[in-house]
Amino acid sequence: MIANKNKTPFHWFLISVFIYFTPIIMANIHYVDDQGRAIWGYTGWARDGRPLAEMLMIALNFNMHITDLFPFPAILSVFLISVCLYFFSRMFISTDNKFIGLLVPLGILSSPFLIENAMYRFDVLPMFISIALSFSVVIFNFKKTILNISFAALLTLFILSIYQASLNFMLVIILCKYVYMYFNSDSNRHLLTYLIEKTVSLVIGVALYFLVVIPLFLTVVGDPDHPSIKTEGIFSVIYENLKFYLHSISSGIFGESGRVAFIVIFLFFIAMTTFIALKKSIPNKSITGIINFLITITSPVTALILSFATLLPLQHHIDAPRVMIGFSATMLFLFMIVYLFSRETKNSITYILVIPLIYVFGFLCSYTNAMTEEKNITTVLFHQIKNDAFELSGKTNQILIFNGKKKDNDVFVNARNNYPLISRFFPEYFYNWDWPFPYMNRVGVYFKHPGNTNIASVLNEKTFCSTAKIKRAYEYNLYSYDDIIVVDFDKNICQ
Repeated sequence: MIANKNKTPFHWFLISVFIYFTPIIMANIHYVDDQGRAIWGYTGWARDGRPLAEMLMIALNFNMHITDLFPFPAILSVFLISVCLYFFSRMFISTDNKFIGLLVPLGILSSPFLIENAMYRFDVLPMFISIALSFSVVIFNFKKTILNISFAALLTLFILSIYQASLNFMLVIILCKYVYMYFNSDSNRHLLTYLIEKTVSLVIGVALYFLVVIPLFLTVVGDPDHPSIKTEGIFSVIYENLKFYLHSISSGIFGESGRVAFIVIFLFFIAMTTFIALKKSIPNKSITGIINFLITITSPVTALILSFATLLPLQHHIDAPRVMIGFSATMLFLFMIVYLFSRETKNSITYILVIPLIYVFGFLCSYTNAMTEEKNITTVLFHQIKNDAFELSGKTNQILIFNGKKKDNDVFVNARNNYPLISRFFPEYFYNWDWPFPYMNRVGVYFKHPGNTNIASVLNEKTFCSTAKIKRAYEYNLYSYDDIIVVDFDKNICQ
């Protein structure tokens, strides 16, 4: 099925994907989970139901104890995705225009949500391997049906065991190949057989994951980042999650007032698929012909929903942009539609796809610059807190509590004006949760996690304001009370 007309060289993909990763590598950020893994060397993926991710990172480190290998995992990810995009282009982009052969597959990089996946120093490789496995579902094809079903089922199991949310990427890629086959005049019977085969494979792979992997490995269930499937009131749950993810995409790309633009664009894509479908072949009156026609013309909306389909039955939505990894496949799908429309109408509209790529690369550069500034400020501020706390109390390794919110750095505020979605990529380390403490340890600052300490109770104790020692700094007021240090950014305690 290789389209030999396409002569886009592999190194074009390699250079393009490396350019995408360049701001991330240069920024050298430890992002959330990276803090703990970089200093303590634990894995922890298997307990999240991702045992293959753990095996991959153990193998890469040649040790059960892992170390910070950055940028090695990122470089491997660059190579892996470049290979996938190269073969995808050779199979599905039949053109002698090398630039178009490069441009369309790069659609996966036009999703701003993928930036968070790429930011992780450790997780980046498992996540991008799961993307590569998703591409494998459509790149490899066997003559025997049983081999195709078995192969796709195995890939489904592997993807779920590496990064569950990437199953959505696989779903969209399967749809992408289906639409390509339809527009290239495959028989109605063959098209439906393809969908049935992939559906059977998905069912088998998901069943194996829930019957084998989940009971053996999953131990983290029900926390905000790992919600479980909710069967009670399932339709209400799906509806609420659907609203959240649709709003997340529309507001993330077009801003809070961009709902109309979002709807218009998808109506435009439906119009394009309908035009191509009618131009290629008027649907015959057979049931299979009508079904395939309807699936094809509604495929842009289907691709959108499939990008977060497996997240819909979870008990609550997940705020983290990384779970929208499937939307990268949706963007690739939309790039494909534009290319096919351009091919059928013999115009140059495909070149317009450069715009979203430039936009997202600008987003990425602005974000990494803001994160670099935040890294510098955070490190300095943690050391200042350490010195002020020791000066005030004469003690070390005390319990640390935050009150209020640190002022946003000006580079971040400026970036947020152009790219509102950046706010969701910015972890807050001056906040009462787990990750400030490994961050501090990584830069040589040591305080104790408050654990089960009732923070409100401590601050409301009658003796707190009368007995606590206080140091007033430019950014905060710092209180020393027994073995507790309170950093008050709002400066409203004991007023």
